[in-house]
Amino acid sequence: MKKRSNGITQSEKLTREFTDNPQTDNSQIPIPVVDIEGEEWKAILGTADIYFVSNKGRIKMKTSVQEGKHNFISVKPLEAIEGRIMIKIKYTPGLYEKKFVDRLVLEHFYPIISPKDMFVLHKDGDQTNCSRENLKWINVSPDEIIYYPKYGGISFKAKTKAV
Repeated sequence: MKKRSNGITQSEKLTREFTDNPQTDNSQIPIPVVDIEGEEWKAILGTADIYFVSNKGRIKMKTSVQEGKHNFISVKPLEAIEGRIMIKIKYTPGLYEKKFVDRLVLEHFYPIISPKDMFVLHKDGDQTNCSRENLKWINVSPDEIIYYPKYGGISFKAKTKAV
């Protein structure tokens, strides 16, 4: 990573802004992240390797480096919108963006050419279950889906092509 004139990288600068400013409204809680078995992490694009998303549907943020090892904390989700979990991510100083966790998981672990035209399907009908195994890209609105949790299946009101 390229060092700036003051000797720190962009990633280190953003990390310091998050951790040194108690007024930062980042909806975070200081809980260290312990990996779950089989969990993989990928840096969220555009965040200077500060935020990471896992295939289990969790989000973490880099806070500091001690003895060559990075420290991470969990990012607390915002209130769910229509049952879907959102987080607030800081991309550059002063620029926050709200993102759905389910979309972040699919965009990083199952990328497709044009995700803006696609919707996220939660296979089990539970929109808080954002693990990669439970998510699928579809080209029909979730409003067109009928869940049958008792029978473990789903049905579509309209014709659709699953991706």
